Amino acid sequence: MEKQVPKHLMINGMTISAFNLFCLLSFSSIVPQENPLQKYNWKNRIIIIYSDNSKLSDQQLLTIQSDSAGFVDRDLLVFQLFKNHGLGPQGDVIKAEDHSWLLNKYFSKARGFQFLLIGKDGGIKLKSDKPVGNSKLFALIDGMPMRMQEMKKNQ
Repeated sequence: MEKQVPKHLMINGMTISAFNLFCLLSFSSIVPQENPLQKYNWKNRIIIIYSDNSKLSDQQLLTIQSDSAGFVDRDLLVFQLFKNHGLGPQGDVIKAEDHSWLLNKYFSKARGFQFLLIGKDGGIKLKSDKPVGNSKLFALIDGMPMRMQEMKKNQ
């Protein structure tokens, strides 16, 4: 008499063990996700504002808006991250997996407010737990070798 395999242990007519099923499901959740900011490397500088405190986040956004031309001139894009969602540079809601990747990469232990500047090379250039003024931010960026080359080329 042939042994019957329960249907819940078959995929496309193939028998799988509980261990194999576990491995299959586990592997699908640990596949490394691509950096969602990688497409901006060498094109843009990125600011990520993480906040669970809307007062500080609003203060930072007002500071940014007060000199939008300076941000455009320095190729800056602003992302906002909150505990459960995030907004991209156009105010669009970012994908859940991108939100999760960014939180895990840059803000895994963050509480309150965090300001992060990422350079065109993808490296972290500034991290602050307080809002950053435009003059401080622009002075830092304008002192970077890549930015100096950009300014020289634009003269």
